[in-house]
Amino acid sequence: MKKLLITFTCIMGLFAAQVANANPYKLDETAVEKTFASASEITANEMALENLNLNTTASPSDDVTLGGFLVRNFFCGTFAVHRSYAGTKGLAFKYCITLGIVGTIDFWYTVFTGQEGLDNFTGNPNFVCWTAKGKQ
Repeated sequence: MKKLLITFTCIMGLFAAQVANANPYKLDETAVEKTFASASEITANEMALENLNLNTTASPSDDVTLGGFLVRNFFCGTFAVHRSYAGTKGLAFKYCITLGIVGTIDFWYTVFTGQEGLDNFTGNPNFVCWTAKGKQ
């Protein structure tokens, strides 16, 4: 019985190898040559950086949106990314020390209060913005 099982396993292995090696895709050489013949040649001078039309003067919008604030807070609230998005600088070290607790409070405060809560964070240098003392 063992010999029959080993023989069957070998036959199935060979069959699986043949199926795996079967390549149903064929390369159409004439289509490849036709594509290369119709392509335009680009020289190194045309690819130089000074000849490319790159828009490097685009700046992000200054509008702070509620959705952008909440997404940044949800994913990177521990590092105060949401506060830097709202225009506050220099609080990242305090947020890292709290291990995300303050970021979680900021997130839920903004979820429950909406745009009013976001206005408290925009440009506010205070570490705590959800109390009456911390509001602007």
